[in-house]
Parts: sequence; structure tokens; C-alpha cells
Amino acid sequence: QYKIDVVGVKGDTIDIIELKPRAGMSAVGQVCCYRCLWHKFLGVNQWIRAVIITDALRSDMPLFCKTMKVEVVVV
Repeated sequence: QYKIDVVGVKGDTIDIIELKPRAGMSAVGQVCCYRCLWHKFLGVNQWIRAVIITDALRSDMPLFCKTMKVEVVVV
């Protein structure tokens, strides 16, 4: 069973948001998987933003997130 932390909808934009302390590659994998499953099971053809909200990000993560088209917010 999968559990998305937060789904945000504003107009035509859907955000799948993962809340993760000290986010690493597993958080990126989670939101990418959720985005893929959302398209598959809900038949949504629009782009879905994958977003990670975290308190700290490893130094190698910005490049990986950019490559995977995952947005990151550090709070």
C-alpha cells in the first residue's frame, strides 16, 4: 500500500509532496514512483510536479533531483 504524504491541487497543477527529514535518494524514488502510479491508475495526462520538503539535503542531491525533475524545498 502506498501513502502519499500530501497532494496539492491548484488550477491545473497537481503536486505530489513527500515530507522527509534529511531527504536522500529514497525520497526522490518515492515521489517519482507516486507520480508514475498517479498517471497509470488515475489516467491523468497532465504534468504532475514531484516535490520534496525537507530540513536538510545531502550535497549530491540537487543534481539528482534536477535530473529526475523533482523540486526540493528546504525549510
